[in-house]
Amino acid sequence: MIRGKAFIVLLGILAGLLLMNGFPLSSMLPAAHAATQGAGHLYKGVFVGAFITSSTQSNAYCVEPDGDNPTSEVPPKVMSSLRGYRMQSTGHWVAPYSNERGLMQMNYITSMHGGLALGPGWHDDQAAAVALAIWTIRGAEDAEVAFWVANIRAAAPGHVQDQVDSILAESAAAIVPPVLKAPADPAVVWKTSATGVVDVPAGYQQLRIEAGGRLTGAAPTGVTFDSAAQTATLDSTRAVSLRFETTPDLGSSRLQEVKFSANWTKTGKRWPARIWGYQPAADDADQLLLYGGGSEDFSQSGTWRKTSATSEESRFAPVVRTEVPATRLEKGAPYADRVTFGIAEHSDPWPVYLENGVQKYRPVRATGTLYGPFASRPEESDEAPIDPVPPVAATAEVIAVDGPATYEVEISRDPAANVSGYFTWVWEIDAQSQGPEIQVGAKEEWHLDSRYSFHDRFGIPKETQFSPMEFNITTRLEDAELAPGGKTIDRITLASNGTWLERDGKPVPIIVRASVYETDGNPERAVEPPQDARLLATEKVTVTSSEAPSEIEVVAPFPEEPGRLVDGSLGLTVQACVVAEDQEEGIRELIEESCDDWGIPEESARVVSPQVATVAQETGQVGGRIVDTANVKGPVPEGATLGFTAYLKAEVGAQRFDEHWRPVLSEGESRCAGPKTTLPA
Repeated sequence: MIRGKAFIVLLGILAGLLLMNGFPLSSMLPAAHAATQGAGHLYKGVFVGAFITSSTQSNAYCVEPDGDNPTSEVPPKVMSSLRGYRMQSTGHWVAPYSNERGLMQMNYITSMHGGLALGPGWHDDQAAAVALAIWTIRGAEDAEVAFWVANIRAAAPGHVQDQVDSILAESAAAIVPPVLKAPADPAVVWKTSATGVVDVPAGYQQLRIEAGGRLTGAAPTGVTFDSAAQTATLDSTRAVSLRFETTPDLGSSRLQEVKFSANWTKTGKRWPARIWGYQPAADDADQLLLYGGGSEDFSQSGTWRKTSATSEESRFAPVVRTEVPATRLEKGAPYADRVTFGIAEHSDPWPVYLENGVQKYRPVRATGTLYGPFASRPEESDEAPIDPVPPVAATAEVIAVDGPATYEVEISRDPAANVSGYFTWVWEIDAQSQGPEIQVGAKEEWHLDSRYSFHDRFGIPKETQFSPMEFNITTRLEDAELAPGGKTIDRITLASNGTWLERDGKPVPIIVRASVYETDGNPERAVEPPQDARLLATEKVTVTSSEAPSEIEVVAPFPEEPGRLVDGSLGLTVQACVVAEDQEEGIRELIEESCDDWGIPEESARVVSPQVATVAQETGQVGGRIVDTANVKGPVPEGATLGFTAYLKAEVGAQRFDEHWRPVLSEGESRCAGPKTTLPA
C-alpha cells in the first residue's frame, strides 16, 4: 500500500500480453523494475486504483488490502487461490483465499473494467471502483479486512461507491456460466409408405441417415449432401426440412425402418477462477498484484438418434388403362391389347427396391379377361354381365417388371376357331394375386394393401375389337338343263364363320352378288372364272340369316350358233360373292370378302333344245283326216309352238306338185310328188 505521497514499487505485467496457449511467457519478460501508480485516487492516504507495470505499461491491482508494498516487479504466474498475508496496520493474519466465485468475479472485474490508462477523471473513478470491488470480495471472508475496506470506501465519493456496487452486481451475474441446452429434437414426418421429411431445428451441424434410407431432392440453401446422399452438413443458425426415401432391398417389407442421427455442438463463454498473480520473490510479505486471465470458451455436444418406420397405411394404388391396337381383328391375327400401368390420383409412388445399387420397380401383376364373341358391340358398364354370363374367349396376365409403363399383349388364335363377333377386354389388379415382391411379411407390411382390388369397366370402346364375318356361300340351281331363254331359280345360302353380327338389335343385311356366266356345258371348277368367260348377268340379293336363304331367277341364253344346242356345248354357271363395295356404309368393315367357286356342278346347267319324235297314222282315205302324234323330250322354251308338216309320199315317176297343188316339172324328169301341208300342233 502507498500511504501519503510515497510510491509503492510493484511488479506487474499485462496478463493478456503474456499468454500463449494459456501459459505466461516468462522467458520473454524484460528485467524487473518498479511499478508506478496509474489511474486512481488517494482515500485517507491510501492509493486506491491501478498500478502500471514497468515492462508493458499495463494495469495490475492490489489484492491484499493493507498488505506490505512490493520492492520489485517479477514475472506473473497463474493462480487459482490467493495466499494468506498479514495486515500492516493491525498485524492481523488474513487466511489464504480460494473462494471460486470470488476469484471468478476478480477475473471478470479486472478483465472487463480494469484496463484503464491515465486520462480523464472518470478513468480515476473507475480504477478506484475496481480496486474497492476487489478488496470488498477479498474481505467477504474476513471481518477485519472488511472493516478496513469499508473505512477506505467511506472516504470515496458517492458516485464511486455506486460504481463499486454496480461492478459487484454485474460480475456476480456474469460469472454464472450459461446453460448449453441441446436443441429441440428433429421431427420425422412420413408422407407416404416410403418417403418423408425430417424437420431439423436450428442448432444442429449435421444430419445423417445411418441405415434404411437416403436424402432426396436438391439440398436447401446452406445445406450440402455427401455423394451417397446420406449425410447433410447444415447451417446451425437456421432450421431446415430435408426430404428422404427408404432404400429397401427386394426382401424388405413396406414398413422399412430408417435410422437417423443429428449432431449438435453449442459454445459459451465463462469466467474461470483463474487470475494472473504478480508475487514478488524478494519478500514473502510484499504486496500481491493481480490481473484477470480473461474468459474462456467452452462447448457441449450431443447426438440425437431415432429409428422410424412409417405408420401410414399403404396408399399405393396401381391401375391400368388399355387400348386395343386395332379395332378390327384381321383374319388369323392374334387377340391383342396394349396395357398401360400407372397409379391412381393421390396414390403413393410405385414401390421400389435396390439391387446392386440400382433402383428397380417392384413388379405388379394384372389379369385380363377377353369376353366374347358378341353379336353386337357390348354396352359399357361397371361390371361384366352376370345374367347371362358372357362367354370368355381368352385370358392373359401381364407382370409390370418395369413399373409404370406400357406392355403389349398378344394371344394367338386357332385358325379353325377364327369366329366372328365383338370382343372386349376387362383388366384387374388384386392384392391377393400378387407375387412375393409385393407380398412381403405380414399382410400389414405388404407393399399393396391386402384389401386392394382394381378393375376397369366392361365394354370400354377402346378395349373392344371385332372379328369380321366370313361366309361359306352355297348356291343351288333348281334345274340342271334349261331351254334357251328358259328360267330357273338359284337358291343362295350364307353360313357365317361365327356369330351373325347385329345392328340396332337386328342382324346386319348382307348383299350377295350373283354372277351368271356362259359355259361350254361342262365347266371345270375353279376359284375364279376363266379370263374369257362370258358374263351373262349380275344379280344382287340380301341375306340376313344362315337359316333364311335368298333366291334369284336365272335365264338361259339363246345360242348364237344353233348347233351348240344339238351337241350340248352351251351352258351356264352361277358364282356368288360377298363384296365390301356392295354393302351399306358401316357394314363394309364387318365382313371379309369371299366367293364360292366358279363352275360348281350344283350351280351349273346345260342349255339344250327339246327332242321331238312323231308317230303318224299309217293309212287314210282320200279327203279324210289323218293323225300324227309328237313326243317332246327336254325343256321347251317359254312361248314356243309345235308345228306339223305333212308331205305326200312320192313315187318314182309320179307328178310333182307345189304347195298349191300345181304341177312342177323338173329338168329332164317328169316325176311327181305329193303336195306339202303344214298343220298346227
